[in-house]
Amino acid sequence: MTPTIVDPIPRRIPNMQTIQDAAKLNIQERTTFYVSAYLFQVWISELSLANAAQMAEQPDPAKRSFQSGEGWRGFQKYFGKATDAEIPTIFGDLMEFGGCDDPLADHILRSAVPLSIEHEITGDFIGTHTPRLLANEPQRAIAVMRATIVRLCDWLDSELHLRLLREWHLMPDCFDPDPKKRELALLGINYRHLIA
Repeated sequence: MTPTIVDPIPRRIPNMQTIQDAAKLNIQERTTFYVSAYLFQVWISELSLANAAQMAEQPDPAKRSFQSGEGWRGFQKYFGKATDAEIPTIFGDLMEFGGCDDPLADHILRSAVPLSIEHEITGDFIGTHTPRLLANEPQRAIAVMRATIVRLCDWLDSELHLRLLREWHLMPDCFDPDPKKRELALLGINYRHLIA
């Protein structure tokens, strides 16, 4: 019998319209993941919309402020009051979210790639070079997790900015200064993909 390569299918996140939907899923599956995933989706969506609005409404590139800590500020909006005891769960949920089959989770995965390269070079942050001794030093482990999240947010800002520039070149109608026209252009693109 020859071994076969099994390609794991990424976890799909169910459609959650409200945080209450996420909370129901948490109760059904006895987890904290779905509320976190819902908040991650809201956080990344808000960052993307703010970037698109800035690109559309600010014609002078010198007055735009991309990659200036928006990702971390947005993360703090939803998780800034997390205690040290909650950080490992949030970190774990964020890493699990990055591995899901979800277009917003894909941004976390894409942001984790340069972060892992940075870790390989410097040894900083959570990764393969993180000493196992941190398991015996919970305060230090939590500090490294927090630092990893902050740095991941920096890379997320970069990833979203790069995606925005690609879209600006490929779909210029989606960056009309009029928000209503932007919305119609996006609806048209989405509709085209739905009927294809």
